[in-house]
Amino acid sequence: MIFIVAIIISYFIGAIPTGILFCRILKRTDPRKIGSKSMGATNVARVLGYKWGVFVLLIDILKGYLPVVLLAPAMFAPEQFELGRVLIGAAAVSGHVWTIFAGFRGGKGVGTAAGVLLALDWSSVLICMGIWLVIFIAFRIVSIASMSGAIAFPMLIWLSGGHSIELKIASIVFALFLIYTHRTNITRLFAGNEFSPFDRETP
Repeated sequence: MIFIVAIIISYFIGAIPTGILFCRILKRTDPRKIGSKSMGATNVARVLGYKWGVFVLLIDILKGYLPVVLLAPAMFAPEQFELGRVLIGAAAVSGHVWTIFAGFRGGKGVGTAAGVLLALDWSSVLICMGIWLVIFIAFRIVSIASMSGAIAFPMLIWLSGGHSIELKIASIVFALFLIYTHRTNITRLFAGNEFSPFDRETP
């Protein structure tokens, strides 16, 4: 029973529609009707400016990080701890992508997933952030940088050794899931019309 409660709590934390709330309060608009039609930090930056985008990103990261570091130790026995962390993290990311508070239409899950993975293996995430930054500087497109970081994470986990099988499997699942949530971005990339976060209120 505690197992289910932990997952439900994590889902609802992840489901807090941060980007939508800030856009509605500050500009009376829905970010899901603008740009990439996502409530994530990148699209919020298009609507409200990069400072608010960064602020929303930090909150989204905490939505993934806090459930893993707070709920797993409190609600799972030692022999279930690794699996519990992974499931709690997956619930938080699912909440962000399919938020019950906004018709199950949320963001891409990158920020919340970064928070989860930061709690699971911070050193690998820092390397992925470095990869993200290099790719973003090179191409100026967040989706390419995000997918590059997502793909790098399982490679680092599997190659570095010393990780649980739960984390190894989860790293692949998270990477594939983030690529899936970027499927419309991939379509735009092939069509040559993917846009930058600096393109404010792109139609």
